[in-house]
Amino acid sequence: RFQEPFLEVCPVIGTFKGGARISLGDKVIAHWIVCQALENPPDQAHLRQVALDFEVDEEEFLKAHSEIFRVSRNRFESIVAALQQVASQISLLALQNTQQARAIRQREESDSRIRHLNTDLIGKNQELENIVYVASHDLRLPLVNIQGFSQQIGKSAGALKKLCEKSDVPPDLQGEMLRILEEQM
Repeated sequence: RFQEPFLEVCPVIGTFKGGARISLGDKVIAHWIVCQALENPPDQAHLRQVALDFEVDEEEFLKAHSEIFRVSRNRFESIVAALQQVASQISLLALQNTQQARAIRQREESDSRIRHLNTDLIGKNQELENIVYVASHDLRLPLVNIQGFSQQIGKSAGALKKLCEKSDVPPDLQGEMLRILEEQM
């Protein structure tokens, strides 16, 4: 939303000035002023009276007033309108630059957050790897012990079976011992 150009007329000496506003969104951030201009100079008597009222040297005042840029009001208004078009483009670019800077800042903040989360994730993964290593090491030792114990029981069961098969063991006890060894061990 861009504001219209402005045109002001000085009621004392008849000069007019114009300009355009440069804004950022709804906020005016600058005024672009075009120099004073004069279409029809007031009469000399009026200008001398103004010089007296302001207590300035009449001749210097008249000389300065005669150097004011002369242009028709219509031409001056078209210059100010063109200026407003340029100011509107500047305002639009300023708004786009601000939005882009905001988007870049948000992206940088997001990237920073992602890097931070990735660093945390790497640390958590390392912790999990350490836990898995310790757990597998802690479980391996009992399994090795159970495996060794099982082999020892197997050897012992084999030795008991050989003893059971000897003829000096009573047959009813021999049958019971073999059944236990084969079914439960």
